[in-house]
Amino acid sequence: MNFQLLIDLFENNKTLKQLFVFNNNLEEMFAEFKTGFQFIEAAGGLVFNKKGEILFIKRRGKWDLPKGKVEPKEECHNAALRETTEECGITNMEITSILCSTYHTYYIEEQKVLKKTFWYKMEYSDHEELKPQQEEDITFAKWFNKSELKTITDNTYPSIIDVLKDANLIS
Repeated sequence: MNFQLLIDLFENNKTLKQLFVFNNNLEEMFAEFKTGFQFIEAAGGLVFNKKGEILFIKRRGKWDLPKGKVEPKEECHNAALRETTEECGITNMEITSILCSTYHTYYIEEQKVLKKTFWYKMEYSDHEELKPQQEEDITFAKWFNKSELKTITDNTYPSIIDVLKDANLIS
């Protein structure tokens, strides 16, 4: 199967919203699919404070969760903690559970990238001031009540919606 042709067709036809591909060997098909991309693993956190508020960042005009690339020989859960500290300026988080993994695609210049992100639920028990990492294009970091999640879901990425659903925060 020529995945590159399918990907190009999908990207260049704005009326197509979904593309379904079937194969009896999912692992083989996914391995072939990945050959058209630079593959990056990342990790991030859905962070709750003592009040039950959830930490979000605003990056490039959209609400997002803190996340970033897993460094060579780094364990994913450690990367999630490190990236949250780097992007938001807070420490003393504890991972309380493993959430879903998500995939999304984007471009770095002309290179197609497929990113797999491992998500973790975290608790934060301190009171540090949030410090958005501006060199990563993060302009804002804020704690949101669960009742305010519509603000997030109206201006975020589909993969973040998946994380919120996996954590049973939205349906």
